[in-house]
Amino acid sequence: MNNLKITERDKLLMVIGGFAVAFYLFYLFLLSPLWDTITKTNSEIRALQTELKTAEQRVQALKEIEAKFGNLPEKSIVPHEKRSLAILKDLSQATTKSKLTLLSIQPLPSDGTEGFKFNLSASGSYRNLYDFFVMLHRSQRMIFVDNLEATKGEESGINVKLLLTAYY
Repeated sequence: MNNLKITERDKLLMVIGGFAVAFYLFYLFLLSPLWDTITKTNSEIRALQTELKTAEQRVQALKEIEAKFGNLPEKSIVPHEKRSLAILKDLSQATTKSKLTLLSIQPLPSDGTEGFKFNLSASGSYRNLYDFFVMLHRSQRMIFVDNLEATKGEESGINVKLLLTAYY
């Protein structure tokens, strides 16, 4: 066989080449998959941080609402009929305090999940109607006026028919 003579320079190039191949294999099989995992994890972290900021903003908004309106009562487990009667009582008291003459109040069928609906007919002055709306606004319950029909009543008064939705 031929006797190959390897010079120092060739030995050095083979060692450097061996390290280059070893590093390439290390990069290909170990480092590259880890960097992909790190990249995915970093993107998940950014998404979670964004979600956290959004949640913190919502909490801050809820705290501002709570500071403005006070503690909101927790959802109570009261039968549908009792909640409906309590709302009827509140509406009746509001008409009495505002000096509106309550002509009729009629609950409409609902399951209570989308609020309690009522038809209310009353008569009185414009000021009485204004006072009634102020009392609805100040009520502990959220009461919305879905529809309002006003007709001329006796003297300077008006007759109103309201469709109300109340949330317990």
